[in-house]
Amino acid sequence: MKFRRQPMLTLFCLGMMTLMLVGLAACSNPTRPGAPGAAPTPSASQPFNTTDPNGANTGDENVKAQAITAQITQISDIERAQVILMNRGAWVGIRLNGQTEGSLTDERKTEVANLVKQADSSVETVYVTADADLVERIESIGKEIADGKPVSGFAAELEEIGRRITPSAR
Repeated sequence: MKFRRQPMLTLFCLGMMTLMLVGLAACSNPTRPGAPGAAPTPSASQPFNTTDPNGANTGDENVKAQAITAQITQISDIERAQVILMNRGAWVGIRLNGQTEGSLTDERKTEVANLVKQADSSVETVYVTADADLVERIESIGKEIADGKPVSGFAAELEEIGRRITPSAR
């Protein structure tokens, strides 16, 4: 009787091991993230100033935004400016110098918007503001982008800022 139980026990153990191996193989991921040959995950909205599949800033658009900022600060009554480029749009925060403190005129907004569009022909909409709170938010976002954070991470906040600012030049 002992002899007969042993083959059955051996067959049972082999069957269980086979089931476990098949179960483990079925649950494993054949390609690990970041492994050679793994396709990058597509994002829903790809900002035009990022070309890295992970959404990291490549620097090209940051350099372009800084160049536009330098041009804007050449305007006589503008002390500081911050430009963010994303999705064919530009968000421009302006701090006026002490002599012209107050609201930004439509003429000045149009001048800034035209300057941005001349500097970057892919920009379709320019949002220009001198509102202290919005300028502070734009400057904060600009600093984080310069530190390497992806612009796509600020899309919702920039959209909200855009809603609060009327497009200067369409």
